Amino acid sequence: MDTLVHQSDEKQASATVHGGAQRPAGHGRGKLRALASFVRNSKAVTAMEAAFVMPVFLGFLFGFLETTMLYFTGSVMEGQVAEAARQIRTGVVQADANPQTAFRNIMCDITVKTFACDEVIIDVRTFPSFGTITYPSVFDADDDPTNAVFQNAGASQVVLVRTYYRWKVVTPLMGYLIGDGSDPAQRTLQATAIFRTEPFS
Repeated sequence: MDTLVHQSDEKQASATVHGGAQRPAGHGRGKLRALASFVRNSKAVTAMEAAFVMPVFLGFLFGFLETTMLYFTGSVMEGQVAEAARQIRTGVVQADANPQTAFRNIMCDITVKTFACDEVIIDVRTFPSFGTITYPSVFDADDDPTNAVFQNAGASQVVLVRTYYRWKVVTPLMGYLIGDGSDPAQRTLQATAIFRTEPFS
C-alpha cells in the first residue's frame, strides 16, 4: 500500500512540474466562447460603421458622377451650338423651310445624347452691328422661356445665338451645391455664339 501511495504522489508531483497548475474543466471552451463573442461583436461594429459611412460614400460618388456628366453635357452643347451657328453664318439654316427646326436638328445630330433635344430652349436674335447687341432675358417672371425668339438672319448681319438646357439634379442634396439658386432641383446650362453672317445671296 505504501508503494502505491508513493507512486501516486510521484505522478502528481510530475504532473505539477511538467504542466504547472492544474486547469479547471471547461477552460478551453470558455476561451472559444470568448473568441466567438469577440468575432460577433467585431462584425456588428463593422456593420454599424458601414451603415454610417456607406450613405456618405455613395452620396459623394454619385455627386461626382453627376457633376462630371453635367460639365460634359455643357461641353457637348457648346460644340453643337458652334456647329449650328456655322450653318446660320453660311445661310444653310435660313434656306430651310423651317429654320428653327433645322437649327435644332443640327444641335441634336450627336452620337452620345446626354440631353433631351426637345427640351433645349433656342434664342436667336439679329443686330445691325456688334455694338448694338443686347442680352434680354428669355425667361419671364415665372421662369418660363416665353421671351425666346428665332429671328432669321440675313447676309452680313450680326447674330446672337443662345441656347439653354435645364439639367435635372438627381443626386440628393447636390442641388444645393450645383443647382440654380432659385431652384436647386435643376441646373441651367447655357451655350452662346456671336458672329456675323457671310455675304451670301
